[in-house]
Amino acid sequence: MNVDASEHKLILAAQTGDHEAFSELTRRHAGYIYRVAYSVLKDQGEAEDLTQDAFLICFRKLANFRLESSFRTWLSRITVNLCYDHLRRKRREGVLLGKMADRETAVAKDWVSRADQSMELKNAVRRLSDTHRAVLVMYYELDLDVKSVARILNIPVGTVKSRLAGARTTLREILERG
Repeated sequence: MNVDASEHKLILAAQTGDHEAFSELTRRHAGYIYRVAYSVLKDQGEAEDLTQDAFLICFRKLANFRLESSFRTWLSRITVNLCYDHLRRKRREGVLLGKMADRETAVAKDWVSRADQSMELKNAVRRLSDTHRAVLVMYYELDLDVKSVARILNIPVGTVKSRLAGARTTLREILERG
């Protein structure tokens, strides 16, 4: 576990009810957690709301955090799970998930160069399954390594690699079909 001593102390203090320590943890990680939520949801307002929800859940469950993973990884997992729950609710309500890929994702230079406009790539990424889109976004947009993606999604490293390969293949096929 790569936790600096000051963060470790903040976590322990926050677990005992120190609100200032929790506020400092929130300050340190709020921007990153917002980016995680936004990368999945592609909506500023929803990302802001879910970032707040993630910290509320974190506050309620902090006593159960065992420092076996980094705080950022644990909080990212909470955030991603909230995002998935939110998207499932939206899907059940019949709302389109077109906001999932509003930003261009540079999957590979040769694919991007073949996409005359970023909309073509955005539309292709939108057509990926939720599981493929999630690993693609975390790996390429958030610049997370395979092990970090695996920890956040709570899946084996091999599954992340397989999903990345599947996402790349599917994305290539979508772009080739035009």
